[in-house]
Amino acid sequence: PPPPQTAGPHTTESQPTPPQTTDSRTADYRFLYLGPAGSWTPLHSDVLRSYSWSANIAGRKRWLLLPPEDTWMLYDVHMRDLAPHFGPLEDATLAKNFPNLAHARRRLYEVVQEPGELLFVPSGWHHTVHNLTDALSINHNWINAFNVHWTWANIKAQHVRAAKSIEDCRALCSTTREW
Repeated sequence: PPPPQTAGPHTTESQPTPPQTTDSRTADYRFLYLGPAGSWTPLHSDVLRSYSWSANIAGRKRWLLLPPEDTWMLYDVHMRDLAPHFGPLEDATLAKNFPNLAHARRRLYEVVQEPGELLFVPSGWHHTVHNLTDALSINHNWINAFNVHWTWANIKAQHVRAAKSIEDCRALCSTTREW
């Protein structure tokens, strides 16, 4: 069993302390993408408005990127849902539900990434990535002083949504502390 707490429930002493480290290997988010020709990532911006880079080790990738000031063009008629991809606009349902997507397509930056090339993705840029051939890349996301305020706002908004979504479970807890 855990040791008894000697401090009150709202004091700093009673809060768990994250381990302190100067090990840079734990400071951010790094991973590999491996995908066959024809695979792709749906439309998104990187996690928590982080910056990222992608170093292509093998294969070719086609990136479509949209600057943050044009993000509003990606939402549906109710400004709630993000389009799943940039097109094709021959899909009548997509064109009807996302009426500004045609405008967004005209604002896209297209990059074909070859083996050995590194691509930087700025914070907040929505994008899709299509593997033109079998591909392998090393990727890295990070947050710094320039984008941390967006990250913090995003985390707070997600917390509020999560709290609302489980509010109906409050009655299952016997105490406020348990909740």
